[in-house]
Parts: sequence; C-alpha cells; structure tokens
Amino acid sequence: MKNYKLSILNSKKISNAKSDDQIRRLYETAFPEDEQIPWDDLMRLVGEMPLDFTAYYDGEDFIGFTIVYPRKQFNWYWYFAVREELRGKGYGQQILTQLIEKYKGQSALSVKAAPYTAQPSSGSATRSTCVVVNTCTFSGQISVT
Repeated sequence: MKNYKLSILNSKKISNAKSDDQIRRLYETAFPEDEQIPWDDLMRLVGEMPLDFTAYYDGEDFIGFTIVYPRKQFNWYWYFAVREELRGKGYGQQILTQLIEKYKGQSALSVKAAPYTAQPSSGSATRSTCVVVNTCTFSGQISVT
C-alpha cells in the first residue's frame, strides 16, 4: 500500500463525458442510497446545469470529489467525499480549504459529506463535525469564514 503524504492536490473538472468508474464507485459507496441521485440522472444534471463537479488527485492517485451548485445568492454544496481508506489523513481538510478559497466571501448552503471515522475507536464523526473542524460553521447552512 502506498504511503500517502499530504501534497498539493490537483483538481480536475468532471463533465458527464469525463466521469470514470472510480468516481462513480466512491459516489455509490460513500452516501446512503436514499441520499443519492441515481448516477445516470446525476450525469444528466452535470451536462445540463452549471454544476462544479471536481475530482481531486494526489499526483495520479484519485482522492475524492465535490459537487457544488454555484448560484449568485449562495453556493449549494451537494456532495463531498474522500476515498474511505484515505479519510482521517488530512485530504478532506485540504479539499475543503480549496473550496473555501474558491468560494471565499460567498454564502454556502448544505453539504452531503461522506461520514468518516478519524480513529477506529472514536466512532463515526457526523457530517457537521467534519465541516466544523474544517473552519466552517453548521446550523442547517454553512457559513464559510
């Protein structure tokens, strides 16, 4: 297994034509089925709406993805996931830091972040904890600080 260390993550905008199986597998395993938009419908939306669907890589290694629906009044954070074996290693924080910088000064609404376990003994952290730890506040809405 590769020894992962934090480096600057590369990001790639994903279109419905450029999606790959790794991204789809993470999407379908990271979120409860009742919180997922069926993959084919999601890809259709990616083609029809101005969704910011971004995949993140450490070199060539796929780390995770985010989907944001940017609006004039607010940015709607739809999905955020990091590969399960990489959770708790700082990658999610790096991704959130990049999002915070990208949307700095703009309001944000909601987030569907994949639950994670930072340490096996600590149990699953809630989505709101994942976001709060990463400089956001959560009370139904997220305010990027």
